[in-house]
Amino acid sequence: MRNWLFDSESPLIRGLSRFYDLLLLAVITSICSIPIITAGAAITAMYDVMIRMALEKENGIIKTYFRAFGKNFGKSTLIWLICLVGIAFLGGNYYFLSQELVGVPEALRTVITVIVFMVTIIFGFVLLYVFPLQARFENTVGTTVKNALFISVAQF
Repeated sequence: MRNWLFDSESPLIRGLSRFYDLLLLAVITSICSIPIITAGAAITAMYDVMIRMALEKENGIIKTYFRAFGKNFGKSTLIWLICLVGIAFLGGNYYFLSQELVGVPEALRTVITVIVFMVTIIFGFVLLYVFPLQARFENTVGTTVKNALFISVAQF
């Protein structure tokens, strides 16, 4: 009688194989994100591979990853640069709120803080959807960001 636990088609071996694939994907994405400019393309390629893994259509993690990285490089990098500008803008707002609004009445400071906080939440929700949408669909950058905004608001 064969030992079913270590059979190549056993649930244990398939689960360990999937875990190894995800670990390899995380390492490749981390390495490709080291130059900050390429982080958008790296994240998009990671989502592309994960979608293909879920659909069971990938032909090897590394080959699929770098094909998706190259295919989405331009648009994903532009989206990432827009995100970096947004992060810098929001960070500047929080700095301004903490340092420069000392003489402003408390009620107005609270209103401004709530508005900036709400914009930050919406921006974070858009960040959750923009890279998976770029990985899955062929759209312009503006359409991808707009769709991410609509989905994030609709799926609040």
